[in-house]
Amino acid sequence: MASAITIMSRNGNDENLTSKRENRSEENASAPAQKQTAVMKKQLTTRANSYEFFSKKTPPSTNDSTRLILVAVAFPENIGTLILIAGKIDAKKSFIFTGEQSNFKSKKIQRAATSNAYMSVPFEFCSEKEWPTKIPKEYQLVAVETVSHANKCLSNCSPTKICLVVGNESFGITEWSLQQCKTAMYLPMPGRIKSLNVSQAATFVMFERQRRQCYS
Repeated sequence: MASAITIMSRNGNDENLTSKRENRSEENASAPAQKQTAVMKKQLTTRANSYEFFSKKTPPSTNDSTRLILVAVAFPENIGTLILIAGKIDAKKSFIFTGEQSNFKSKKIQRAATSNAYMSVPFEFCSEKEWPTKIPKEYQLVAVETVSHANKCLSNCSPTKICLVVGNESFGITEWSLQQCKTAMYLPMPGRIKSLNVSQAATFVMFERQRRQCYS
């Protein structure tokens, strides 16, 4: 009789251990989902705070006429990022990207740009030899490139209308497109890392240009 009770007790313990393990497994499985939900809530809160913050600020009087030419870009995410930045600086003029639009997945561009900017910022694709014909003559063509004749960022640029030309992520601006530009600029980099992603470089120049126009 004693041995039977012992067996039942052991079986009961085994069942309890199995139940606890299953509960822990379920908790571990749900942890990533809970973490992702928390991150999404934080992002939404941050975005709401950002809109609330800027809604209380008097917007600068700007009608940014900056144009951007992105030559021989390789990654659709960079196109999307620059469309997004155009929406943030309230750029009114079209951005031009050379290459065949069919070579880029529009979903990747839209994901990086966000739907709002993707639908509201004017942009187009064309061949490399075609882009100079799309820029009005009053615009100053400025290459953002590390070439020997480049000046510091915006140091010798017209304060009115400029067209920034940036190049491929790995090889920079092609020689032909570089020859179309009146001048070139570079971004000073005192740190140990001496290169920037193309979308980062263009973003810095566009925001610095707007800062000089609206806040100096």
